Amino acid sequence: MNSILSAENIEKVQEILVQQLAVERTQVVPEADLVADLGADSLDLVEIGITAEETFNLTMPDEDMEKVRTVGDFYEALAARILDR
Repeated sequence: MNSILSAENIEKVQEILVQQLAVERTQVVPEADLVADLGADSLDLVEIGITAEETFNLTMPDEDMEKVRTVGDFYEALAARILDR
């Protein structure tokens, strides 16, 4: 996992995933696959990206979200966007 996101930001990401995917917080671990393990579909991934943009006041390009497969990938993509601000 990355060392860039604060514990607060990690909690925000977890909350986004818990709400969007109706999963337990204990399931939202870095190695969890968003589709295979957490049941996300393509619309969920779009909604997760939009919610992250609103929550963190940044832009998550579609190209970045297309590379996200796991929760850890999402942390990394988000951390990269936060650094670019």
